[in-house]
Amino acid sequence: MTPAPGSRGFDLFRIAGIQISIDPSWIIIFLLVSVSAAKGIFPAEVPDRLPVAYWVAGAIFGLLFFASVLFHELAHSIVANRLGEEVKKITLFLFGGMAHLTREPNSWKSEIKIAAVGPLASFFLAALFFGCGQMAYIAWGLGLLSVLFAQLAIVNLALGIFNLLPGLPLDGGRIARGLFWRHSGSQIAATRRAAKWGATIGIAMMVWGGLRFFQRDIFGGIWLIFIGMFLRGAAMTSLRSLMMSKAIEGQKVSDLMVREPVTVPHHATLREALQEYFVRYQHRSFPVVFGDEPLGVLRLETLRKAMAQGDSEQPVSAIIHRIDPSMTIGPGQSVQEMLRRSQATGLQELFVMSEGRLVGWITPSTVQRFVEFRLELLGDDSGPRSGGRSASDLRSARTAEE
Repeated sequence: MTPAPGSRGFDLFRIAGIQISIDPSWIIIFLLVSVSAAKGIFPAEVPDRLPVAYWVAGAIFGLLFFASVLFHELAHSIVANRLGEEVKKITLFLFGGMAHLTREPNSWKSEIKIAAVGPLASFFLAALFFGCGQMAYIAWGLGLLSVLFAQLAIVNLALGIFNLLPGLPLDGGRIARGLFWRHSGSQIAATRRAAKWGATIGIAMMVWGGLRFFQRDIFGGIWLIFIGMFLRGAAMTSLRSLMMSKAIEGQKVSDLMVREPVTVPHHATLREALQEYFVRYQHRSFPVVFGDEPLGVLRLETLRKAMAQGDSEQPVSAIIHRIDPSMTIGPGQSVQEMLRRSQATGLQELFVMSEGRLVGWITPSTVQRFVEFRLELLGDDSGPRSGGRSASDLRSARTAEE
């Protein structure tokens, strides 16, 4: 289980107040698992059945496989919620499942408890499916049902063991982080260490996959390489997310907003706005005001499109994105809350209002500069800085807000 800045997907249903969703990539692995079982495992173990029987068994196997992944993530989520670490959503995707923690655990004990319950849930399912398989074998002999249960037992056993590998973002990595945290007293230092272990595991899997590929196990090799790439990337993302979480912890909107922002009067023409504001100040957007009252946002891309149509003398008020309550925030609100709202609404700019007056202005570049400076104060060495953090990295600071 790992915190996440958000995710795309389709909402399915709710369990214990937790939204269950699937990412479109889930369809790929569901088909791979189901087809592999229908075309490979079941015909090899139980020959001489009708093809339709294999396909039905394969589909059931695929669904129960993901039900097992969901059970694993639900175990994390329920324990996390009971410990006060809020989880509102679980997403099933290409590499399994993800429970979306709203923040990092606040103690090493909570970290270990939340992480350890996942493998335990998988081992429980392995024992349960093994018992069901044995009963099916005793009752009806070797058949599709007994093989189905036996394979599910193997899968859950493998899932539990794999998740105990001691590197982020795996459960074993989170357990290791909890132990490092207890020893060092520093969550950041513990995360750095566990993330490095996770990256090393990812690289090892990529090397293993490469060897298998050249040994003509093409599918298995490519799959291991993809999993290794995912683990390595997710390990470093876990570290960046925590660093950003700490970077904005306790910070207020007033700490990062642009005070007394440059504003464009509503009657300015497009040509005037381009020359006197965008060219002069080199910003990508400006608040537009009527007197002291904010009317909306004028963005460079909108201005360019309007001017390309030939009417550069029309007032900017004709093309602005009009302000609405979702675009305003108070100076005393937390940066965490601000990022949560921005993530939920997709807003690019925010008007900071106090007693009906515009007192500040926030844009993506404002947030980026603020977070980068705060990371410098923390001594972030989580990865290369190639000219700044990406928008997705900045949104993962929502893990903190979270």
